[in-house]
Amino acid sequence: MLILPVDTDLRLGKRPYITYLIIVICLVTYFLQSENKDEIYDHISTYCSSVYTASKPLDALDFIITDEKVCLEVLHYLHERESHKGFEVYEEKLSKVGEYTPVQIHEVISYLHHHLEELKLVTPTSIDSRLMHFPNELNPIPMITSAIAHADWEHVIFNLVFFIAFAPALEILIGNRLKYLGLLVAISLVTSVSYAVSVLITSSEPLPSLGLSGVVMGMIGMSAYLMPMARIKIFVWLIVAYKHFYIPAWILAVYYIGDDVWTMFSSTDYGGINVVAHASGGIAGYILGYAWFNDRKKDIQDELDDEIEYQKEERSLNKSTGSVQVSRKEFKHKQQVKQFKHTEDAYFEKLHHLVRTRRDSEAVVLILSDYELQSASPIIFEELFVRVKLWGDSLTVLCLGRLVINLLIEQRKYAKALLIVEQCQVITEEFVLANPINVLLLARIAQESQQYQVAYLLVRDAYERYGEYIDYDRCVLMELDFMMHYLNMRNEAKTLIQKQINIKDNPIKKKLILLKSEIIS
Repeated sequence: MLILPVDTDLRLGKRPYITYLIIVICLVTYFLQSENKDEIYDHISTYCSSVYTASKPLDALDFIITDEKVCLEVLHYLHERESHKGFEVYEEKLSKVGEYTPVQIHEVISYLHHHLEELKLVTPTSIDSRLMHFPNELNPIPMITSAIAHADWEHVIFNLVFFIAFAPALEILIGNRLKYLGLLVAISLVTSVSYAVSVLITSSEPLPSLGLSGVVMGMIGMSAYLMPMARIKIFVWLIVAYKHFYIPAWILAVYYIGDDVWTMFSSTDYGGINVVAHASGGIAGYILGYAWFNDRKKDIQDELDDEIEYQKEERSLNKSTGSVQVSRKEFKHKQQVKQFKHTEDAYFEKLHHLVRTRRDSEAVVLILSDYELQSASPIIFEELFVRVKLWGDSLTVLCLGRLVINLLIEQRKYAKALLIVEQCQVITEEFVLANPINVLLLARIAQESQQYQVAYLLVRDAYERYGEYIDYDRCVLMELDFMMHYLNMRNEAKTLIQKQINIKDNPIKKKLILLKSEIIS
């Protein structure tokens, strides 16, 4: 029976380009490995054939030339591991056999050195040797490169099938390609270090490791954390029949990781499979998910739950009869409404957090992100102004007020614009409009509607607040008018008039003198 995970069956709307890139790299790498292996094997076969002799040599310790099969096996082993303490490991193997004295072992190694040097003159370097991780060497580079190298086509194909089933959805859910890539590298390092530690503790032979399976198990562990209820599509083939099933990611994680953990502790022969890397990769994926992506999990949970519900409904509709098309449309509409609600809630939650933590510049940027789409309808920003104002006085409220005032003036809704001005002036009497041209316009309209305090605060200290962009003289005269005739501020008006008269070459000096005489009289 063959059981394979196929995919997460989720519509996530983006392309997992890093995952695609890793798949291509693994396939290209193994193609180069395969070509390299064939070339090396041909050279070693030729060499062994050329040195082989059926007659017993003078020194029987040079068994390379007495047994062609042994020649192939030993020289291939040493050629692949030469720069990775291959001779030391082989010497240790000979000493454990017990058939050779230390002196004889030394001679054997000398012969092997000689043959390998001869072989290297015509044989290319092993790509496997450059990429594999040897557990007796704590080198971080092969700890990472070993993940993209594989032993044979079956090895690479099965690893990539599992990788494709889990990794694309995780890359999209994580949402940051650099973080996703960092996750893959971190899992590679954890699996390699775990294997090296296990070899050190058990004193077992330091067999080199290669393959993406440790990273794949990390993806399964990450799935159990980030999307535990996502149903993974499983392909089951039994001799002549096959079927698809949908199983939650957390159950698959328990099954695959648990099986490797059980094997690791219950068996001594793993059949050439690095179960330590498998188990440590799966556990590392879950732990790294918790450590690095806990906030991201909270952000995507509602969206992911909706998608899982949608896919469940889709599968149900596909099995049912009757008005399936209508039901599917209704369900999609409900999903769209829910998605809009979730998006809106997430928007206001983020905006509320920014306002309450006084990160007003970020809040304003968030508000303006959809300005081009929503500016045609001021009511959207009016409602937003009311909502943000309920969270307390802030710079965000004032900036939003300026924006709403501009939009309302463009549509000649002056009464509404003045209402927003008044609310902003309650927060600070120094409130300024975004466009100085609108100051005198709104002040005049406020005066006509007997909103004298609002009008006065609009034109007060106009030059200090708007500089050369304002009609300063008109603003001063309006300010004095409100102070003298409507707001019972005659003493303040007298001080302002004297201050303005003292300004050299003031173009409204005569009018100011007349106003001064009016106050005195």
